[in-house]
Amino acid sequence: MKEWCIKVDKNSAGKIIKKLRSVSLILEECIIDHDGQFVYIPVKKDTGNCIKHDFKLKNTPENIIRSNLGLRVNNTPKFIKLGDSIIFNKNQRVNKRIAEVYCNAYHAKNAYIFTGKIKGKMRIPSIKFLCGKNEDTIIVENGVKYALNPAKVMFSPGNINIRTEMGKIDFKDKTVIDMFCGIGYFSMPVLKYGNPKRLIACDINPDSIEYFKRNLKLNRIIYEPEIFLGDSRAKCPDVSADYIIMGNFESPKFLAQALIHSHRGTLLSMHFLERRGKIKRPEEIIKNARRLGYIISVKNIKIVKSVSHELVHVNSLFQVYNCL
Repeated sequence: MKEWCIKVDKNSAGKIIKKLRSVSLILEECIIDHDGQFVYIPVKKDTGNCIKHDFKLKNTPENIIRSNLGLRVNNTPKFIKLGDSIIFNKNQRVNKRIAEVYCNAYHAKNAYIFTGKIKGKMRIPSIKFLCGKNEDTIIVENGVKYALNPAKVMFSPGNINIRTEMGKIDFKDKTVIDMFCGIGYFSMPVLKYGNPKRLIACDINPDSIEYFKRNLKLNRIIYEPEIFLGDSRAKCPDVSADYIIMGNFESPKFLAQALIHSHRGTLLSMHFLERRGKIKRPEEIIKNARRLGYIISVKNIKIVKSVSHELVHVNSLFQVYNCL
């Protein structure tokens, strides 16, 4: 591929390459060439003393895409990679051929494209299958394995820090309730590393429950949690928990049920959406708890990730102090 380059003597090439790299002028997608006497350094633009030279491209995913599709890196479709599956962002022009090239470049087996928002209470992805076998993929985070099919259940890579933190908490002799367990986003690190005395997991999506059970085996978790298919407000057994995981944006609507299962000292890990720069929901949750006869306080508030130009995903940890 012919690109602009600077032709220099091999004895001075090292210093010149270092200088060009310091000002980001080198075209890094090309391999620097030489003929024994001269070195040919690919550059992004003609600096006045450049010539054209035929370069080989580095064997990178970006260059595989460029050579097959003729796309520059800044013009390529945006995507996320989940295990061995690629999912393109919505509203992009991606066909089967483009998807196949991407799968080859990034060693993926399946490709999908988002077509809309997460749907309904069961949190089912709006997604279209493009190529591959539409089979399950396995994601590994901090030693925890998650099996899932991207077309059936959701998985948010942006929550990795929260999942990692859950695996660092000591749950020994503790009872944990996961009110929206999904495939085990938070429960798996708790079970794998936290050693809880008891864990109760609920979800209304049958596919999520099946993957939860599969992920228990995948992570070689001997302890058997109590798993319930259905709304946690109706299915959760009569038990007092030390830690309640509420990993759903609708968690404030489930506050009353969570408090029923709490005692003095119980921690509530709630997830919800807030307008950027205006975090007011924790104060509202404290007031609602007071109306229900409970005194709770905020122990921690974290912005997990941006969801849109206006909204952010917030994780707030509350502690129950007293029941009036």
